[in-house]
Amino acid sequence: MKKTTQVLGCSAVVGFALLLGATGAQAAPSAPTDLSAAQQAASQAQTRDFVARFFVNVDQHSAGKVSALSAQAESAAAQAKAPQVVGEPLAVYTLSPDFVAGKSAEVAKFGYVAVHAKSATGQDASVWMVREGQTWSAMNVTTGTEEITYPARAGADTVFTEPQINAWYKVHEGRVLPLNEVARTSVGQGVSLAAYQKQVHDKYGDKLAGSAYQANKLLGGYSPSSASPAPAADTTDWTLLSAGAAIVLAAAGGVLALRRKLG
Repeated sequence: MKKTTQVLGCSAVVGFALLLGATGAQAAPSAPTDLSAAQQAASQAQTRDFVARFFVNVDQHSAGKVSALSAQAESAAAQAKAPQVVGEPLAVYTLSPDFVAGKSAEVAKFGYVAVHAKSATGQDASVWMVREGQTWSAMNVTTGTEEITYPARAGADTVFTEPQINAWYKVHEGRVLPLNEVARTSVGQGVSLAAYQKQVHDKYGDKLAGSAYQANKLLGGYSPSSASPAPAADTTDWTLLSAGAAIVLAAAGGVLALRRKLG
């Protein structure tokens, strides 16, 4: 039985190598062309109010306060934040479930458009915009600007995130190269696409949407047809959310992702 398993594993590697092709070249993932529409949606009053309240929650968290502000106090604090959209919107690509499963040689798929927001008090946030039908809405807000910073370095390469561990990579000449410390811990100075596929398949192959792992409700799973993660009972879920990136306090003091569908 052990030998059979080894042969099957070898066949899977050979099959994936054929998918990659002789050169391991990686075509740029497709993305929406109307990024400016996503930025315009992020600039609307409703979204800016959402972001302003996010900044207020970050302040509360930083000050160690777990009790909620009154509606009046929160509204006043949010108005003082007066967030503005700055810079250019950027397409963010995330690790593809089909790549993990060995079904596709395309390492990443379009995930969302990141828009940089800055408060009047100097705070930075990345607003994740997703398209539903013909409209764009904010799915998530995170502190910092890594969703802006790393994609901006892409040039002719593909930059993508492995959100389960908050790692950022770029694909250059058939190799997956690290862009942050978490990624370096994962791939060192860089690995081939085939080696990276084996690595992520070993980590996530049994956790994809439709897997027995998900069916047993150990994980929520991930649907590549939707930008929204499925409900999860485990913080290692296969989701779009960067681990520990979003900061909004629950009453119990836990850190949660701030997500809200804006109609």
